[in-house]
Amino acid sequence: MPVLFNAMDPMPSDDELEELFERVGIVPEYDTLNGVHYVSTGDADKPLLLFIHGSPGNWKGWADYLADTTLVEKFHMVSVDRKGFGNSEAAVEENYLAEQAKALVPFLKQSNTAQRPILVGHSYSVPIVIRLAMDK
Repeated sequence: MPVLFNAMDPMPSDDELEELFERVGIVPEYDTLNGVHYVSTGDADKPLLLFIHGSPGNWKGWADYLADTTLVEKFHMVSVDRKGFGNSEAAVEENYLAEQAKALVPFLKQSNTAQRPILVGHSYSVPIVIRLAMDK
């Protein structure tokens, strides 16, 4: 039975996330790019599905998607901790929206496919997604 986390629930613990990924047989990768911590699942040669959390939040808000076996078969999924959140480096306050979008550009550039990445956001990350798409 899948565990679904939502924005109204407290963030899942590391143990709960480990259990979630183990239950479905997926091994997530944890890394940092351009000062942005991220977690990824799926084959890097598949189209990129980039998840961007709102405020407050972190990558864990998208954990259910990263652990979805159907999505893992079709996408390289990446969920980020935006600058200033989770395990990412601090953000500078001036021109905050532009800085948040600029920090995510390297994720788009590392995509290994000719297909356009799919950007997914909610709450405050929606303007970041729009800015990222405009600036790309």
